[in-house]
Amino acid sequence: MKVILDVSVLGLGYYYEKSRTGVFRVVEQLAGGLADSNELDLTFSANQQLPAAIRYIRETLNDEETPFAHRNDQIMLGNVKNIIMKNFPHNSFPQKAFRKIISKIQPADFQLAKSLINGSNIFHSPYFPIPRPLSVYPGIKKIVTVHDLIPVKHPHFFSFQTDHVIKKVVESISPDDFAFCVSESTKADLCELSDITEDRIFVNHLAASPDIFYQEKQPSRIRKALQKYHIPEENPYFLSICTLEPRKNVDSVIRSFVNLVEQEKIKDLNLVLVGTKGWDFDKIFEEIDGAKSVKNRIIVTGYADDEDLASIYSGAMAFVYVSICEGFGLPPLEAMQCGVPVIASNTTSLPEVVGDAGILVTPTDQDAISHAMYQIYHNAQYRISLSQKSLERARLFTWQKFIDKTVETYQIIS
Repeated sequence: MKVILDVSVLGLGYYYEKSRTGVFRVVEQLAGGLADSNELDLTFSANQQLPAAIRYIRETLNDEETPFAHRNDQIMLGNVKNIIMKNFPHNSFPQKAFRKIISKIQPADFQLAKSLINGSNIFHSPYFPIPRPLSVYPGIKKIVTVHDLIPVKHPHFFSFQTDHVIKKVVESISPDDFAFCVSESTKADLCELSDITEDRIFVNHLAASPDIFYQEKQPSRIRKALQKYHIPEENPYFLSICTLEPRKNVDSVIRSFVNLVEQEKIKDLNLVLVGTKGWDFDKIFEEIDGAKSVKNRIIVTGYADDEDLASIYSGAMAFVYVSICEGFGLPPLEAMQCGVPVIASNTTSLPEVVGDAGILVTPTDQDAISHAMYQIYHNAQYRISLSQKSLERARLFTWQKFIDKTVETYQIIS
């Protein structure tokens, strides 16, 4: 079975390392897993960022064999660009300047080679819209992964640009196409908002990468990571890892934390917020500034490197993720895989991920969030029980299951 997989996301992430979260991790695992499958004849494509995608596949994933389904002249241009780029330090000013110059002359969209399209059974786009030129090839089955439809259902949480991209994904799906959804919740949204029928939608749960997210048991490594991000070692902390934006409901986490420590007069507890600033993040920092009595106990680290995440998770007393809406919810799964008790929202996809292994709360109920924090802070045996449940729950989600379900679905639709 011949499959073309779009890996444009890997090209976008090659030069922008802070974007290597969420969807990037999914596509990286998908590319590596499908390339190792004996049941597929795999070809990559990258309608966007072709040179960077080639470089990421060849250098980072160490895949020199899987071909790209593009015209030879475009692949040659990409290879020449990559050879020149190797002469500059990664993301240095000269490299960025050269990339800007090249962007003026290279095509915005890289065309697929017609001969390779004609011979393929399936085209899979794991994030971007299905390319329009594929509509003239009735012999190839097209499937797109829908990670969430939150920008369409809740546009007030997003900028226009993000909303526009997700809308294009939905618009690119014809009734004859197929879709992966990463949760039953997202599948229900897609059935509501598109013309595709339920029987053409396949749910495939994600996983957390075991080489990044694991229970760190060496105190020295945890201590080193905490020092790196200026997290006080002497005090326990509740942790939240997410993009700092309204949808993630971080301001409610802050208020719940403040209520807890003030009402219970807790002197030794901190709140650690890890993540980059997202759209409309000002409200979160206003909330921190307003928490005058405990402001110095709310630590905002910014982006954290992959190599430090297991230690930051493992060092936490609990992980708090009370997002208003999610398509899947990787951070709670990452936390569970590190053996950390989880407090999460009881909405959208999060109950599918957390199950009965954590404490589920209404995200707008700050008293419930504070009470969940109180239970974990005051009851060591309860923490141990939740930690064990987290590890057991996380074992249900693996990348091998994800890859196997992907290949199985290809076989069903081809």
